[in-house]
Amino acid sequence: VLTAAHCVSERSADEILVAMGLETLPSDLQQLRDSQKVQLLHVRAIIRHEAYEGDGSEGSSDVALLRLAESVRLTPSVAPVCLSNSIAQPQVGRVGHVIGFGVADLEAQVPSFELRSAPLPVVPPDKCSSYRVRKLRAHELCAGTDGEQNACFGDSGGGLVINGTDEAGQPRFYLQGVVSHGQVRDEDKKTACTIPTVFMKVASSLDWIGNVTRDRKSTRLNSSHITI
Repeated sequence: VLTAAHCVSERSADEILVAMGLETLPSDLQQLRDSQKVQLLHVRAIIRHEAYEGDGSEGSSDVALLRLAESVRLTPSVAPVCLSNSIAQPQVGRVGHVIGFGVADLEAQVPSFELRSAPLPVVPPDKCSSYRVRKLRAHELCAGTDGEQNACFGDSGGGLVINGTDEAGQPRFYLQGVVSHGQVRDEDKKTACTIPTVFMKVASSLDWIGNVTRDRKSTRLNSSHITI
């Protein structure tokens, strides 16, 4: 399972459960265990990118893989996504979708209880950098709007998915980025939810993902498809 390194930087594997097929946050863990639709899976190991620094320093790669202790059962609501292999910056204006349980009400600061999706257009790096404490880096991309339709607190580690076609011309969903951060110049942290979001560019970590999945075959992952 692919996620952001900062989401698991202070966690151990036995503290994490992965819920596949979850669409509504439950009131307690027992509801998940009793669900016929949700797959509740334990994590065997956390593999953070060796270049992750945790402080946003130059070159830091905010990406991690979770090796699961059990196999994932593919269903109509649980399926892998293709990994983008394009290092180039996605075309400005191209719309992707971010999905998560992040904060929906900025005043209440509570997570959404329903899984939500928002269409986010890719924005130019210079525009994105103008909001933030540092410039956008080569392994990052930026997508979002000047408004409340963006990723927010609690969406970190989720994906920016863009529709595309494979070499055979078949439609596919491609994971272009992983929600990384919303560092802003404004002292009001809520501003981070009203400007475009910074994503780790998946293509920049393809070699690392491939090495991890090949060296740890028990993950049963293919480096061209992964779950987010």
